[in-house]
Amino acid sequence: MNTANHPFASKSAFTAAFREVLGNPEEFTKLKTSDRSEIWKDPDHLHVLCSKLESAFAGSCACGLAHQIGRSAFVHFLRRAQELGDLKDKNFRTLPGKQRLGAIIERLDRLVEEVFGIPVFVIEATDVIHLQSRPAGDGHGLIPYLEAGFVQEYFHWASGGKSHTVRVNNETPGWSVVIDKKPLES
Repeated sequence: MNTANHPFASKSAFTAAFREVLGNPEEFTKLKTSDRSEIWKDPDHLHVLCSKLESAFAGSCACGLAHQIGRSAFVHFLRRAQELGDLKDKNFRTLPGKQRLGAIIERLDRLVEEVFGIPVFVIEATDVIHLQSRPAGDGHGLIPYLEAGFVQEYFHWASGGKSHTVRVNNETPGWSVVIDKKPLES
């Protein structure tokens, strides 16, 4: 993933998210390379990061942590990214729900591709939105969970705090992240 053209270094958002979710400095240290340099200096940092996470934690635990790290990364990304500034804008926040949903769906493919470096196709159905991902080369099995968490927090933020069900469907090749359009009732 080339971050040279990104308005915000997404690597630092994932670094902060890993520290926030893992909390334990000893666990975070396990996720560093043997030369003690941070793994995010590698251009393929998410793949390396997921490999380290998978080796430190068991299967479903690693998936859950990756999902939560993706949610946390969105918050860090939002705080620093200039191009997402309109999500914080009062004019956007006061739009009716359907207009806000339309606005966030419109930019979803570009955002996910920018952050994850993976082409995404948005397929809108009646009740759900599919983000069809086709990674170039060998994708890591935890990246879909990072993406799902990131997208879930994106929808939560943009919808004014409403939670949407977001799940991963593994497919060959690639995967899809499925978002329910209707938020969960509280």
